[in-house]
Amino acid sequence: MKKICWILLIAAAAICTGSAYVMNYDMPATVYEGDMIIAEGTSTLPAGITMELVLYSNSNSIIEVDRQSFVIQEGGDWSVSFDTTGLKTGQYKLEVPKGYKEDLGGSSDITKIFTIVDRSDEIFLTSPTEQKFNGILEIEGRSTTRGDSGIEIMAKNDYGTVFPREWVSTDSAGSFSLDIPVYKEGTYQVYFYDPKGVISHTEYYLIPSSPTAAPTVPGSTEKPSVTIKPLAAEAFASVSSPAYFKAETATGELHVYTSEGKDWTLSYTDGKTASVTINSHQSTDAEEFTIPVSSQTVYIRVSPASESESGYVMINAEGASSLTVSADASGYFKEPSETEATQSGPETIIGTLIAVVLSIIAVSLRRR
Repeated sequence: MKKICWILLIAAAAICTGSAYVMNYDMPATVYEGDMIIAEGTSTLPAGITMELVLYSNSNSIIEVDRQSFVIQEGGDWSVSFDTTGLKTGQYKLEVPKGYKEDLGGSSDITKIFTIVDRSDEIFLTSPTEQKFNGILEIEGRSTTRGDSGIEIMAKNDYGTVFPREWVSTDSAGSFSLDIPVYKEGTYQVYFYDPKGVISHTEYYLIPSSPTAAPTVPGSTEKPSVTIKPLAAEAFASVSSPAYFKAETATGELHVYTSEGKDWTLSYTDGKTASVTINSHQSTDAEEFTIPVSSQTVYIRVSPASESESGYVMINAEGASSLTVSADASGYFKEPSETEATQSGPETIIGTLIAVVLSIIAVSLRRR
């Protein structure tokens, strides 16, 4: 009997000290060049733990391409993304790197092999990639696969999204045409999508026009003859890790609204006054606010109203000259008090309890 107890004690100690955390995630087996890899998973790791995922080229030799860190959320959920723009066609893999995977048990699925495919030959552009700036970015071309089924287009520059991802009509030959209102010269990245994902992406260059040209700028009395679409930016948000944004404005009004689908809480401040929090809709409707602005920066925070919710939120801003995701904006908000994350996983707690019980049994047997 004593021998059995000591064996159980050793087993309990192994449970206490051994690595038994589990982490799993999913991602598609095929990714199209230019698309975002979104790896989402679950784990038994304690909330608040920071992990890493590394993207490797796996074609001829294993070469690290990129690595991203992420934080385990309440309930063990986590998410991380990688941009594949510019990566060559071939085999790649995502993997938890050495130094992190030692904490994970054998039932963890920490390596994913996948292929990046280039579909750029499915789009032929007829509009010049270098254009004189006149307030309009002209996009014209033809899809070899879509016919009259339409195509999605998105455009952005270094300051944020200038044309949110939106379906554009195509004729029977797959031809499309789009004029995008823009305020600045410079480089613009234009992406083309279908239901599979990214088809192609191209850089357009808007160069200065003649000195006599007077392009419209935010806050001026002159306005282009076309409707200006709101700028948009997207980020992951949870109660413990809100999404933060920064909007640069001119003089006028700033109208900001969230995407729908979740019960979001929306807060804003100019960095000088106390933040204002809005949760007018106890549902999945968009939250919004409109304020007067005068060439200032407005900081925005979004988080789900419920701790059980998390996901990506899109912010749309009308009257902003730029809108970007900004982690620095968190400093302008008073953070809610956070519950201290426990650092003990369920396996450790169970093992400890077993060890205590069996120790009592062992002492009792010795006395006999």
